[in-house]
Amino acid sequence: MNRLYAHILAIIIYTSIVMAAGGGGGSSSSGSGSSSSGSGDSSSGSDFYFSSPICDDTGKVTFRQKPSIKPVIAEIGSANVQIKGIWEGTEFISEEAEANEKGEYIIRDAVNGDRKFECPGLSFSCRMVNISIGKCTYSNKGTKAPFKLEGPKTSKDSLKIKFSFPDSPVLSYSKGIKSSELDSLRITDEGLSLYSIDAPIYTESLMQISYEGCLGNYYVYSQIKCTEDEPASEKKGSELKCGGYLDIEDRVGCRISLREEKSKEYENFFPEECMARDDWKECLKVYQSVQKCWSFPNGNERISCVKGQLDLGDIAKEKDSCSDKNCLAMLREKIYSLIKFRLYNLEEEAEILMEDGELERNDLIDFVVRMEKTKLAFNNAKTKADRKAAILKASEAWKGLVAKVKK
Repeated sequence: MNRLYAHILAIIIYTSIVMAAGGGGGSSSSGSGSSSSGSGDSSSGSDFYFSSPICDDTGKVTFRQKPSIKPVIAEIGSANVQIKGIWEGTEFISEEAEANEKGEYIIRDAVNGDRKFECPGLSFSCRMVNISIGKCTYSNKGTKAPFKLEGPKTSKDSLKIKFSFPDSPVLSYSKGIKSSELDSLRITDEGLSLYSIDAPIYTESLMQISYEGCLGNYYVYSQIKCTEDEPASEKKGSELKCGGYLDIEDRVGCRISLREEKSKEYENFFPEECMARDDWKECLKVYQSVQKCWSFPNGNERISCVKGQLDLGDIAKEKDSCSDKNCLAMLREKIYSLIKFRLYNLEEEAEILMEDGELERNDLIDFVVRMEKTKLAFNNAKTKADRKAAILKASEAWKGLVAKVKK
């Protein structure tokens, strides 16, 4: 816990650096109900082993095996089923909706012995959900959009609908929470998986339909521009990925839910701070340059790496050597980037706490959103006092998060 409080001290110390610099104004999914059986696991210390596979009601199968057998073939009854997924070392994690039939499966292994396991049968999987929007138009009667919702056990009650406007807040509609402006929104079941939305929106907007519980899991959402004249074409979530969600909470929640290999995709990696900046290309270069620093231990080694990537040496000496305003301005930007990296580092530390089971996922999302908004407030600050206030709020947010850590 001392390590956590050290981060707070580091942020406060760097606040003083901001004041000194002067001048004015940068994964996973889960299912329920699983069971397995078989001949048991071999010793974890053995050179060869095969753990009993676990199968849940999303149709996902996981197990550990050495040596690994590829492809993974499971028998159920007289049928052979290839289970697609990824190997992370000796751990196999399948896609959802791979073992959909209820019953006993067998995976053959001539080295470690065969393993039998039970699957409860597919209940629901985000992988099987498809949302297709036909068109979206508005008139003096409001906005209307026909769409198709497909997938086992899907329900219109689980849909989340959002409208985005150039100069207004995002409006949201779901079964649990809705913006007051959308109180009269209606979703009509037209039969054969066809539905229509009628919303009290009388101007051009960008509409998004997503499915509850599938944030960051197979990108189950679609977007379309609602126009007065000819309909616009929709954009699928599989194309837009995490970066396409209309509000920051969904974008952050999506990224946190991703598997590691997907989080590195361009549309998923694109930082919130860079999205809001005119010089987003330069901002993105800074974020990409410091990625190598995550391989260093948290603390002085990692910060030294970041300073190297930012071409930032001893701050006091660099300040003394600056002889003009341009030099001081460049130095300030480097210092500001280092401060914002420390906020970025807190996000990563918080994510480790969640992965270690010490923090709830929703608490992590709330914290990351607050850090991202702090970066935006820092960038928009016009005075030293405004920048200091933004950093102190981040410090308070970290203290609040630490208080939620499970003992």
